[in-house]
Amino acid sequence: MEENNIKNCEVKKYFGYYTNFLFVGNVLVIFSLFSYLFILSWHEFYKKESNEKLLTREISVTGEGKIFARPDVATFSVSIITDNKKIKEAQTENSKKSEDIINYLKKVEVKEKDIKTIQYNVTPQYEKINQGSYCWDCKREISSYKISHVFTIKVRNLEKIDEILDGIVNNNTKAIIGNINFEIDNKENFENQARGKAIEKAKEKSEILAKNLGVKLKRITSFNEGGSQYPGPIYARSAEIMVTSVSDSFTPSVQSGEQEIISNVTITYEFE
Repeated sequence: MEENNIKNCEVKKYFGYYTNFLFVGNVLVIFSLFSYLFILSWHEFYKKESNEKLLTREISVTGEGKIFARPDVATFSVSIITDNKKIKEAQTENSKKSEDIINYLKKVEVKEKDIKTIQYNVTPQYEKINQGSYCWDCKREISSYKISHVFTIKVRNLEKIDEILDGIVNNNTKAIIGNINFEIDNKENFENQARGKAIEKAKEKSEILAKNLGVKLKRITSFNEGGSQYPGPIYARSAEIMVTSVSDSFTPSVQSGEQEIISNVTITYEFE
């Protein structure tokens, strides 16, 4: 009797193992099935999305906007050059003439921030000594010192530009005025106007194109601006103005003209 009980216990034990094995196996099969279905569904969804992207229909149009604006600032350079046998005297003379120019500019309401030194050079000047008709190895000595002080000036009131130039060249400083050029100080407002015109032209072009193709525009998918274009600064004169004495005085007259600001845009639309 006891032996039969032992056998029954062993049968139940093995049957329990078998049942557990079947349960775990079924769970794994179900899990594998669901995983396969999930991966298959995801693959089909991704494939569908990719195909839709590939089949997206788009058209691109361009537009150009132009604005004409008058420059509102003028810039030019002024050079003060002095020469003396003694370097300290050359520097003192140069400083005095430069100070006279700066004081005059402040008097005609040119702001201090618009007067900037861009170059200051001290250059020894040499001369040959004991030289004959042919001198291959002549000695050189410093004969003088040349001081060059160059600064740039920005004039914001263009109505005074002729007056300012006249005052500089007629103040007995032997000043050299470099090329005068006219520019737009704040271009952002004009850039916005040119961009707005470019966008309007691109929209008009897209509407005409959609009508001709018999399609309907849905939405803008991309926008690109090629950047605003400006010509180079407008130069008032190509030669330098140099006054050697008060008798050489004159009143220059310069014109600022106009500048053209251009914006180019590209707009891409999705259509159906």
